[in-house]
Amino acid sequence: EKSLKSTVQTRVRDYIKAHGIKQKFIADAIGLDQKTTSAIFTGRRELRADELMDICLAINVSPDYFCKTE
Repeated sequence: EKSLKSTVQTRVRDYIKAHGIKQKFIADAIGLDQKTTSAIFTGRRELRADELMDICLAINVSPDYFCKTE
């Protein structure tokens, strides 16, 4: 079973993809280079809590949306 952390990371990636949000926009919003941001979205690097918060602020979505457990 996937951990909540990896589930949240997948939900964020899927949301961004589904809404046509560019990785460059996310990278700029959270202050990371595109290579690191790409690593987050491909699962090679873990998404940190502070980065999740910055992404949520940038795309105007509550962190609860990605963190719900049902």
